[in-house]
Amino acid sequence: MKQDNGIYILGAGGIGTFLSFRFSKANIDHKVITRDNNPSKTKISVIEDGNKEKLFLDSINIPSNKIKILFICTKQYNLLEAILALKDYIMTKTLIIPLLNGFKHYKTIEDNINSNLVYATIGGINSSRLEGICTIKTSNLKIEFSGKLLNEEFDFLSNLFQKLNIDYKFIEDRNFVIWNKLSRLSIVSALTALSNKNLGFVKKDKMLNSYLDKMINEISSLNIKLATGLDKKIITSQIDKMPDNLETSLQRDINSKNISELDSLIGDIIDFGDKLNCKMVTYKLIYTKLKNK
Repeated sequence: MKQDNGIYILGAGGIGTFLSFRFSKANIDHKVITRDNNPSKTKISVIEDGNKEKLFLDSINIPSNKIKILFICTKQYNLLEAILALKDYIMTKTLIIPLLNGFKHYKTIEDNINSNLVYATIGGINSSRLEGICTIKTSNLKIEFSGKLLNEEFDFLSNLFQKLNIDYKFIEDRNFVIWNKLSRLSIVSALTALSNKNLGFVKKDKMLNSYLDKMINEISSLNIKLATGLDKKIITSQIDKMPDNLETSLQRDINSKNISELDSLIGDIIDFGDKLNCKMVTYKLIYTKLKNK
């Protein structure tokens, strides 16, 4: 049996399964923490960019040792319960790397767990898991992160991301890390969910494209207040480079009548924009339409 090296992934959805797949391919021991009643080694078919492989996902409910590094891949609405269940296994020096959508989860972690929180996002990936099949599409896959890291911690993460074959970038400004992804993701998620069509359709449809332009203006004004440097030109360029066949998890969840990240991706941004005196008129319109879907 391999020795527990303290690397854990919380959540076995699309991103959690993707990370476990990359860890397994790199032959790095790790464990996946799930809420399954009977956790075990589960055989999963992983299709990454058209290539199909098998993954034996090693899942557990409770860690067998103290956690050295924890990748959090749950949904925000499940986060608090999940991290409180692990409180006894998390140390002040535990590196916590949340890869959730939104921004409020950072405060949830800070308020409830005494650890070394890394502000991080993963971009260039669309990953979904349905039962025993995980489908992954990547394009310019990258993890951006920020935090108070010792040299040896930074070197450890850099080495780890290299082994996982994931591009990475350390950025001093944590606001940039958060909003560089969330700005474009909130817009694309909202409009694909509203239309239940892919991004290419959104760009071509006259009404949806008008919403797209207005939402870019609104999120740009929010970024100006935060001094992230993310202006309309940059956000427009990012969305233009996203694949036309892109569909989103918010789109799938809302149109399947499942619990969704509507508040994490849109509602929380509206509330935050109001606090900064930013006019989020189109965000509010689309949020209301999605809430009533």
